[in-house]
Amino acid sequence: KMVFKRATGNKSTEKSQISRTPGVRHSIFNRSSLVSSGIDSLDTALGGGMSLGTITALFEDYPSSWHSVFFRHFLAQGIASGHSVELISPDTAILRQLPALYEAPKADVSEEPSWLSDELRIAWRYKQSLQTQSQGVVSEPLHMAFSHRFDMSRTANEDVAKSVKAKILDGTIARQNIIDTVATCISEAEKKTDNEGLSIARIALESFGSVPWTCMEGIAADGDAWYSLLELMHILKGLVRGRRAVILLTIPAWVLDTDHGARV
Repeated sequence: KMVFKRATGNKSTEKSQISRTPGVRHSIFNRSSLVSSGIDSLDTALGGGMSLGTITALFEDYPSSWHSVFFRHFLAQGIASGHSVELISPDTAILRQLPALYEAPKADVSEEPSWLSDELRIAWRYKQSLQTQSQGVVSEPLHMAFSHRFDMSRTANEDVAKSVKAKILDGTIARQNIIDTVATCISEAEKKTDNEGLSIARIALESFGSVPWTCMEGIAADGDAWYSLLELMHILKGLVRGRRAVILLTIPAWVLDTDHGARV
């Protein structure tokens, strides 16, 4: 005789906690959980956001700078949501260019005149509510928002950038160090929990495939370098799959002109 029992335990508990995690929401199309890229319109194009457990590859579109805008918003969104943010890059210049949070102007709500009749009082209150909405005043707690708004005309202060763990590809970093760094970031994020939900790991890899990446210890020399990098990409994909983490990596556009560009 076969007995079927409803599944309970860690999975249902974790799903409930994820729904309370700042900067995370469930997809309306499938069972995946999403985090914001930091750009509302891009989230819409991606089907609601970036799925946890995935890698998103972005080609650097020089001489324009749209890839940099996306990259900076991805980092800034993670910081604003309280996620564990890790940067692996040839330099830390990007951290000095993070956009500041947009500060909505305070609604100018004047005191309700005492002489208004009931009809005029209703009209006056309605007008005030429209002014409040038009000025972007929201009732949702800022830290719980799925996607934050950023002011590209201002950069975040230095204390904001300090919350990002950065590993610089300065010639002393080996391929195994990259693997260990990503694995540690994910495992540490999954250990964090509080009353507001779980923590999410956001990992950003800049200019993947550029000279600093191909010169790492553990990357094959000459023509085999790209095979080693592709193998590294597959390892990272395995590390993030099914985990509370998302990886964004940018790839120089010239890689498409190489023999290995199609494999990327």
